[in-house]
Amino acid sequence: MTKQIFLLSSVPILVLAAFLAFMQSVIDVRHTHREWANFNAGRLLMVVDQIRNASGSSEQALILNAASQAGFSVKLDNLNSVTSATERVGSARTSLVAALTDMTDDTKVLAVQVNQNSVLTFSLRVPQNLPTLSQDFLFDLSQFLALALPVLALSLYLSHRITRPLTRFTEMAQRVSLQDSDKEAFSSGNVSEIRSLSESLNAMRIRIRGMVDRRANMLRALGHDLRTPLTRLRMRAECCTDPELQRQMLRDIAMLSNMISDAMVYLKNMSSNADVSRKADLTSLLQTLVTDFSDTGVPVTFSGPPRLPLTCKPRLLARAVTNLLDNASRYGKHVEVVLQQGKTADEVLIDVCDDGPGLSDELKKKVFEPFFKADIARPALTRGGFGLGLPIAHGIAKHHGGSLSLLDREPHGLIARLTIRSIEETPDDQREAVIDT
Repeated sequence: MTKQIFLLSSVPILVLAAFLAFMQSVIDVRHTHREWANFNAGRLLMVVDQIRNASGSSEQALILNAASQAGFSVKLDNLNSVTSATERVGSARTSLVAALTDMTDDTKVLAVQVNQNSVLTFSLRVPQNLPTLSQDFLFDLSQFLALALPVLALSLYLSHRITRPLTRFTEMAQRVSLQDSDKEAFSSGNVSEIRSLSESLNAMRIRIRGMVDRRANMLRALGHDLRTPLTRLRMRAECCTDPELQRQMLRDIAMLSNMISDAMVYLKNMSSNADVSRKADLTSLLQTLVTDFSDTGVPVTFSGPPRLPLTCKPRLLARAVTNLLDNASRYGKHVEVVLQQGKTADEVLIDVCDDGPGLSDELKKKVFEPFFKADIARPALTRGGFGLGLPIAHGIAKHHGGSLSLLDREPHGLIARLTIRSIEETPDDQREAVIDT
């Protein structure tokens, strides 16, 4: 839209500049030719008057010789010897000026009558230094374009200024999602149409945020209420005398408890007050997680630089990597964690690689949906999850200004690439409030 507004305002300016340059060049060229014609018409009339006032043929010859030395090609002819190729012109100054101004060829022959029997025949050539229409047009066009440049720059600035609120609307609309934690209302400026649109967007945003909060609060309350009967069921199951029945009941209760825990974490929506942001050594953090998984019997290895500090939310980041490690350990026999510097100094890449069956391109898009499980196409070596591990990790990556992408690994397997960027460190006076929540 910015380009369209700019073109709508700049094209008429360019067309007007070209038209004015053409008209100015026509006027300038014609004015220059008329000045040349007026000057030479006076010289021609002076020669004609001198011939008329000459006392004899010898004096006329001297006048013609002086005119030739002055640059005129002139001769005295009989009136009847004038051919049709020679233009006859009266001795009036206006007729001479008009004939010389309208010269279209480089050379022109004019016959000016001296008396009843003789004429003076002038052979005139247009000077090479007279400007042509094309040369003068290019010069005038460059001048008009130079004058139009400030107007074009102002037009470009105004087009950006007009479309800036719409661009901000687009950014705001993209942030209206489950991860929307921005409390700042959209400022519309002084444009009445944009103000009306902003009020509608803010009202819609409040309704969406309220609807999501009510749903999340309801599910959180439901999750808390389910913990009490699950605790009672666990206590009753432990009193069961049948060992096999007790094992099955405890397994189902543990599965329900884990599902509620994962759902509660997801419903927190990775809010900005979920953890404090501080500078942490990612190498040390990842090595600790790898060691914890290795202690449980999962073959996990780590490779990366000896030290890589980054301002992040360590607790959330550890949760994201733990979800990726847990997901990779279900589908692969060997897991590798690779830490490396990104394209910029504030960007870090964390790759969690497994040697499992991998995922198709279609499933790579669906696995980020909550509660979606790809166990049919990617059979797990252990029990499956609940479909929240990757959505949680993806939300954490977004809070760090990055993303989570799934790549194919050669010869088989999957690479979960967590891209994170440095974020602003939490001030000391806000850390206690964050920790309390």
